[in-house]
Amino acid sequence: MIRLGAICYTRLPEAETLVLRLGIPAAEAVAAGRRGKARSETLLGFYLLAQMLPNADLSQIARAGNGRPYLVGRPEADFNFSHAKGAVVCAVELTESGDAPRVGVDAERLFGRSREEMERIVKRWFTPAEQARWQADPTELTFLSVWTAKEAVAKRAGGGIRDLRQIDTESLDRVAVASYRLGCAVVSLAHGLGRAAPREIERFGMPE
Repeated sequence: MIRLGAICYTRLPEAETLVLRLGIPAAEAVAAGRRGKARSETLLGFYLLAQMLPNADLSQIARAGNGRPYLVGRPEADFNFSHAKGAVVCAVELTESGDAPRVGVDAERLFGRSREEMERIVKRWFTPAEQARWQADPTELTFLSVWTAKEAVAKRAGGGIRDLRQIDTESLDRVAVASYRLGCAVVSLAHGLGRAAPREIERFGMPE
C-alpha cells in the first residue's frame, strides 16, 4: 500500500508546538542538531508521518549513511519527505510480501520561472528525451513535472543531485512515477512497478 499525504500552511508552526505534539524522545530522534526553519520543517514532516503511520514509534528513527531516515525494526515500511514553500509532502509505503518497500517524493512550487532560467537547467540536467518533451510544451508545468520526477526517482534510489543527469524519466526501468498538483505546487511520486500509486494526495490539518 502506498499513501501520499500533505500539510499546507501559510506559516510554519513553532518548533516547541511540534515537540509537544510528537513528544520529546521522538522530536530529539528526528530533528537532533537542526535549528530554526530546518528544525520546524523537519518536525512538521514527521508530524505528518505520525498522522499517516499512527503506530510508528518515531523515537526509533535512525538515518542511513546518505542521511535518509528510516524506522528501526520496521523493514516493511518506507517513507520520504519533500518540502515546497507552504507545504510538506510525505510518501509512505507498507508491504506484507517481504519485499522491501521504497518510495521517493519531490514537490516544487510554481512561481513563474523565466524561460531562460528553465532552458539553462534543461540543457544541463535533462536527457535528450526529456528535453524533447519540454521543447514540445515549454511551460513551467512541464518543466516541473520532469524535474520533480527526476528528483523523486533519485531520492527513491538514495542518490543526490549529481545523479539527475543519468535519470531519464521518459525511459524508466523498474520504477514508476505518478504526478500530482497540490495547489500551486507540482508533486511527483516514484515507486516500484506493480504497486498502485494513490489517485490523489491526502490532505492533513496543522497541529493545534
